[in-house]
Amino acid sequence: MTKDSDTTNISALRKILASPESIESILSKKYTIDPYQREYKWTTKNITDLIEDLCGKFLEEYDVSHDWDDVKKYSYYFMGSIVLCEKNGENIIVDGQQRLISLTLLLIHLNRLQENLDKFHQIAIESFIISKKFGKRTPNIQIEDRIDCLRALHEREIINPEGESAKNILNRFDDIEQNFPSEIGEKSLPYFIEWLLNNVQFVQITTYSSEDAYRIFETINDRGLSLTPADMLKGYLLTKIKDDSVREQVNDIWKKQIVLLRSIDGDEYPYFFKSWLRAKYAKSTRTRKKGSTNKDYEHIGTIFHKWVRENSSKIGLSKSSDFRDFIKKKLVFFVNQYVLIRNAADVFNPEFEHIYYNSLNNFTLQYPLILASLRMDDSPDILHRKMRLVSKYIDIYIAHRGMNRQTWGYSSVRYSAFGLMKDIRNLEIDELAKRLKKEIDGIQDKFRHFNIFRMHQQNRRFIRYFLSRITQNVERECGGSQEFDYYYYGKKKDPIEVEHVIPYQWDRYKQEFQDKEEFERLRNMVGGLLLLPKSFNQSYGAKPYEYKVKKYYSQNLLAKSLSHECYDGNPKFLRFVEKSELPFKPHEHFVKEDIQTRHKLYKRLAELIWNPRILDEEIEGI
Repeated sequence: MTKDSDTTNISALRKILASPESIESILSKKYTIDPYQREYKWTTKNITDLIEDLCGKFLEEYDVSHDWDDVKKYSYYFMGSIVLCEKNGENIIVDGQQRLISLTLLLIHLNRLQENLDKFHQIAIESFIISKKFGKRTPNIQIEDRIDCLRALHEREIINPEGESAKNILNRFDDIEQNFPSEIGEKSLPYFIEWLLNNVQFVQITTYSSEDAYRIFETINDRGLSLTPADMLKGYLLTKIKDDSVREQVNDIWKKQIVLLRSIDGDEYPYFFKSWLRAKYAKSTRTRKKGSTNKDYEHIGTIFHKWVRENSSKIGLSKSSDFRDFIKKKLVFFVNQYVLIRNAADVFNPEFEHIYYNSLNNFTLQYPLILASLRMDDSPDILHRKMRLVSKYIDIYIAHRGMNRQTWGYSSVRYSAFGLMKDIRNLEIDELAKRLKKEIDGIQDKFRHFNIFRMHQQNRRFIRYFLSRITQNVERECGGSQEFDYYYYGKKKDPIEVEHVIPYQWDRYKQEFQDKEEFERLRNMVGGLLLLPKSFNQSYGAKPYEYKVKKYYSQNLLAKSLSHECYDGNPKFLRFVEKSELPFKPHEHFVKEDIQTRHKLYKRLAELIWNPRILDEEIEGI
């Protein structure tokens, strides 16, 4: 080989290509990543933002009278760039893993939704999720610790994820199911899928050496950062302050607030601005009607800096002093309250425990709802009472929806939440309590459907949460010292799992049930479930109940209460049972009637925990 040909081959290897690519084009190929790349780490906020942006963009242009061809004329949505390295016949993702996995999860959900459509209106999207290679069907995202989870989700299999990435993938899929908007129904779903596949695009940067790929990745992430909406909002507000020295002072105050927000999370500050501005100033939202357009609520969610500029007089910004005080007083006050709320959402604090519970249930709308009720002239005590009052209401609201087979995802409740947000703005605390109690009184069904409350693939996180709350409540009432996280998570090396009191052994129990369908349905009823350490499940989970019940006495009180020993020499527990009049009883055997009896006990516990009377605690003594 000549020197010239060597130079030509080296040049080919160093070639870098960039091209616009649709999701259809990108996800039609198989991908992997280098083993040292980071885990899949997207959060609820990341995935709900993506859904809100994509669906909002589509709904801006969709009209029920449109034909298929009209979708081609819809606007494009830019997802940013992805960086790939083609090497040894593989497409290695250098930058873009989080988005590609998230889009794959969205496609799995859309594929499930369109199962109810007639064949003519179904869009062939399975090949962008999973395809055959060397005779084996595998997900197109071929990352070792994520393959099984993605495949199981696509195939609707029960999943027990191992590892951080797999657990996050499962949780984010739950978020998609909870938050996908109901406005995209059977009529518009095929149009949305076509738009998503063809009009949502990336710039794909392809290299043929790892060195080039990572140099491009670093360049994209380290240089030329564009101004954020928060930066542009600051610029607008500061230019309206006439005095140079005041402007400089206010600029320093702004920077300190951003640092404070970043202490929660590096990307937290845009979420604060969305929550604050929606909570205190938004007056309108897009309706579900044909041809409706984005209003205050949606504009604040995407271009809040522009919204403030265009609505400055409506929110009291006219004079130079108004702009000064907007930052110096209002911004500082609401940042401090938001940080307190967000910290309570991340780390269990008994004073604000319900904020933490709502966060576990991924109810992000609690932040603007709480902020809406706060006033700058409230005393610290009143501020904290209002935070507890609103978070307790949300906790009751979520519990009732969860126990009645209803979702509380963002898209399902945002209209009612926004209406409530406007209603509770700046209310005095007694009026706030009255308004929230009225809202609870309006909740339909409450515990009506509890008799069929059972675990299935879509509600397993809520079941875990429900069991944690009732387990913690029993322990707390009887003097237990463990915090909620112990019952929800367990120990690092011995996590908590949901235990079926009846093991999955149909042959052993077929004499007790009409058929296998009834057996499977009843063993998943919440009354037939407990929370126990993984080590316990591994050791005893498949054993007969009559053997396991003796071992339950070494576990939490809710598990102990199945055994006779719990009712002998346990004075705190017995006093609690007598005082609460709860139908606790030991169970020598555990079959159909026992599940139903236990189920009634769990309902009574739920009625005590999620009782509207807990709202009265926050206005007593005022």
